[in-house]
Amino acid sequence: MEAIAYGRRVRHRCALLQTVESDVQYVYLLADNLLCGLMWSAGTTYETSPLSLSLQGTRHHFNNFMTQLLTTSSTKVEQIYRTLLKVIVHKAVPERPLSQ
Repeated sequence: MEAIAYGRRVRHRCALLQTVESDVQYVYLLADNLLCGLMWSAGTTYETSPLSLSLQGTRHHFNNFMTQLLTTSSTKVEQIYRTLLKVIVHKAVPERPLSQ
C-alpha cells in the first residue's frame, strides 16, 4: 500500500514540475512581449527603428523605472512612461544583419 502511495506522489510531483516549468516559460514569454512592446512604442513614438533598440537595455531601463511607475500618482504615470520611452531610444545600437 505504501509503494502505491509513493508512486502517486512521484507522479504528482512530476506533473507539478511540468506545470511549473510551463508556467515559468509562459512568464518569460509575457516578459519578452512586454519588452518588445516597449521597444516598439519607443521606436515609433520617437521615429527610431525598433530593430535598432537593445532588448537588454530596455530591460535595464524598465527595471530602473518600475518603482517610479508603481508608486507615482496616476496623473504623472504618462509623463514617466514617455520619459522611459525617450531613455530607451537614447542609445540605439546598430541594426543586426539578420534582424531585417
